[in-house]
Amino acid sequence: MRVAIVGSGVIGLTVAWYLKEHVKDAEVVVIGREMPPNELDEEDKSWIEGEWASPLAGALFCYSFGAGKDVQAIEKESYRFFWRAYYKDSANGIQYRKLRQYWDESIAGSLSKEELDTVLWGRNILHGFRRLPEEELPAVRRGIKGGVEYDSLAINPEYYLPWLRSENEARGVVFEQREVRYFNELFKAGFDRVVNASGHGAGTLADDNTLEPVRGQTAWMESDYSGPMCLRLGQEYTYAIPRIFSNGVIVGGINDHGNLSRDPDPARRSDILRRVSDLVPDLLANAYSQPRRNDRIFDKEYSVQLIKDIVGFRPGRSNGPRIERDHKDPRIVHAYGFAGSGYIYSAGAAKNVLNEIKASNSKL
Repeated sequence: MRVAIVGSGVIGLTVAWYLKEHVKDAEVVVIGREMPPNELDEEDKSWIEGEWASPLAGALFCYSFGAGKDVQAIEKESYRFFWRAYYKDSANGIQYRKLRQYWDESIAGSLSKEELDTVLWGRNILHGFRRLPEEELPAVRRGIKGGVEYDSLAINPEYYLPWLRSENEARGVVFEQREVRYFNELFKAGFDRVVNASGHGAGTLADDNTLEPVRGQTAWMESDYSGPMCLRLGQEYTYAIPRIFSNGVIVGGINDHGNLSRDPDPARRSDILRRVSDLVPDLLANAYSQPRRNDRIFDKEYSVQLIKDIVGFRPGRSNGPRIERDHKDPRIVHAYGFAGSGYIYSAGAAKNVLNEIKASNSKL
């Protein structure tokens, strides 16, 4: 069986890994307009630019408060996969970290047993899981109602994506850097199945008008902070993710609908730093103490150095992620629309894609 995967972001790369892991005789080709290199070159970061989101992500594993059973299964699979990858290679950009994850009243206001059960379902799968006592919540609450802590993983995409490509190539996956305009061109080329992991490109390829780019802006802060990652979900979406091999921390976040500007907004940066200073005051204190460098951006309001401002566009979809066979042509399996959850969903989505391909081929 010949399978073409359209898209070489974290979803496409992980789908390729699952296919070769479970259907070893499959001929898998990953095709993408943008593509990570098969080995990291510290001097050449040009591959990070372009219309794709994966190289610009935070990125970390977290679980979704209030998730239904389908999403729980997806996140459980991704959590398992990232631990497996973490133990396999210490140079792949995955780092073990504690994660402190908070919620506000928009997620759980009454704190009833039923509401808490939906928030705390992660205790069933996450190592080291505990609910944070009142005294361990941030001193400046800003509406935070509660929080949990567990063992998680931070991911540096600049290392992880090339590593995942090289792992796939070692298994026999072929990579072609080019643009695909129609699915039929792939079937005419002899492919039996097509996986549509094209992110933003799915709007045209799959004729899906529910896709929208969701602007994200983050600040890559100079810091050797060694504490836990922090994430606030709800009305003030905020995070701080230490990034391995970078002497920095990624802080965010912004979900900006309808804004297509690629220019960093200083006001947005100030808002991010204000929220992070309340959520993780130790991080700002650490960043403030870093030796001054002339090649850094200096934020005068908070007296911290930034390695860079990052602006990217998440492949959002108003109806949520799409993981299913095409309604008209079952040879096509779609996997797109993950917005800011591409890494979190990646392995679970790949497993579902694998199952859809198997279901469409009785010989597998």
